[in-house]
Amino acid sequence: MKLTLILMEFMLLTVGNSWVHFKTLEPGADGGCKGPNGDMVVLGMQDDPDVCGAFHCQNDSGDVLIHYCQIPAAFADCADTGVSSARPWPECCWTCVELIDCAKEETQVKPDGPIT
Repeated sequence: MKLTLILMEFMLLTVGNSWVHFKTLEPGADGGCKGPNGDMVVLGMQDDPDVCGAFHCQNDSGDVLIHYCQIPAAFADCADTGVSSARPWPECCWTCVELIDCAKEETQVKPDGPIT
């Protein structure tokens, strides 16, 4: 029993950086799902414009799985734990970014500047 618990904990640790959520969106006009950037066909995908993630349409009822990366993949060996929402999914999962402390007055971020 202990060995089973240890193995389960190890398996959960290896996938702890990405998450999958279920959500029901509106059905698309011609079937599929209505995504943030228009209609998706069944088994189609659209990037989430707000986070490092993607919507995956499951059926004609608007059911989607949303895949997210909350921190970069371990093999990327990044100095910080931020991810870029400007990169497409799954590339954003292994792209290192430099975090900015917005509370500091001397740190200014241009809204039209590139995010790397």
